[in-house]
Amino acid sequence: MFTLLKTTWALFFGIAMIMLANGLQGSLIGIRASLEGYSSFTAGLIMTGYYAGFLAGAYFAPTRIKKVGHVRMFAAFASIASITILLHSLHVSFLGWFIMRFITGFCFVGMYTVAESWVNDLADNEHRGKALSIYMIVSMSGSAFGQLFLNISSPETATLFMLVSILISISLVPILITVSKQPDFSVTEFLTIKQLYKASPLGVVTAIIVGAAHGTLWGIGSIYGLKSGLTIEQVSIFMFTFV
Repeated sequence: MFTLLKTTWALFFGIAMIMLANGLQGSLIGIRASLEGYSSFTAGLIMTGYYAGFLAGAYFAPTRIKKVGHVRMFAAFASIASITILLHSLHVSFLGWFIMRFITGFCFVGMYTVAESWVNDLADNEHRGKALSIYMIVSMSGSAFGQLFLNISSPETATLFMLVSILISISLVPILITVSKQPDFSVTEFLTIKQLYKASPLGVVTAIIVGAAHGTLWGIGSIYGLKSGLTIEQVSIFMFTFV
């Protein structure tokens, strides 16, 4: 297990920074949209851009990773995501924010694909379960603690947007400077939703229901808290406990 951690620490550190950033930006954008005067419905539509991009990225990202390589695609996705979050603070409009959320979702699912496939490839059958468990612990912990970063500065300023960008950029450093074997993506097999449903109908239905609940909470949880009269500090704790 120690050998596994020695070869995967860079990925775990990188995903921790990514999830801190993602946890923070999800709540931040919902709160900022409310402060800008958008209705809950409109703010919710803005937040759906992330999941639309996530779906698109899940389809297209593996092909690019196969052609370009894990390290370079992780760097590309992280760089684009880092730039995109900064644009939120420079331009405020429904269409602009929806497009930027779409791009962010596309990039984040690409980074998840890189990280998860890499961890899965580096771990042997004996330690794969432990490795993926550590990955999930790091991932969810990052998402939870990212909520608390809302208290660092006012959501009405650009400071928190810059912090998200910094966290995403930091995630690149260990991955780019660490020498590690990249996974073999030479053989990939895509399953349609229909094929997946035939293989595991309960799994597909459960994933859809859980995903809908998860998306609702992460998409408008912070908006609901703010509209209910909670302070920013209380909203951060509210979201932290849910994650």
